[in-house]
Amino acid sequence: MPTTRTSAVFRLGCLLILMLVDDSSLATFETFRRQNIRDPIGENECEEMIRGREINVRTCKEAHPFIVSTEIELRDICKGKGNLDMITSTRKFTIVRCVLNRGAKYPDCKYQGSVLTNRPLVVKCENNLPIHFYDDTNRPRPAGSARHAPVCPCK
Repeated sequence: MPTTRTSAVFRLGCLLILMLVDDSSLATFETFRRQNIRDPIGENECEEMIRGREINVRTCKEAHPFIVSTEIELRDICKGKGNLDMITSTRKFTIVRCVLNRGAKYPDCKYQGSVLTNRPLVVKCENNLPIHFYDDTNRPRPAGSARHAPVCPCK
């Protein structure tokens, strides 16, 4: 027979789980922040940043962008927007795009970075927070390709 204390601990555990599930947009923003925001980053820091943020898991990601910005500046993109897909920022950002070197294999993922400036960003907003980075709108695209194709893999 469970004791009152065991029952209380179980209920508290369930309550904590529900609170975490209910705060899912914050958890998603934290993932967005961890994987995409860096202030500052240089084009020679790609491997360190990707490794330190655990972006490559059992494989080398073809490409990964880092937005050179503060968390507050990125939050402002979605301020007052609620839940909208594909919001284009009015502010311009700098991006460091890290592209996997030809022939690199996991776990020795080597990247070449390039700094891209004056980039409006396209993001998904949930509960007034950016949760997904789709693209920067100045990126060249092949004829006939979608306007807001996902950022990675970059070609």
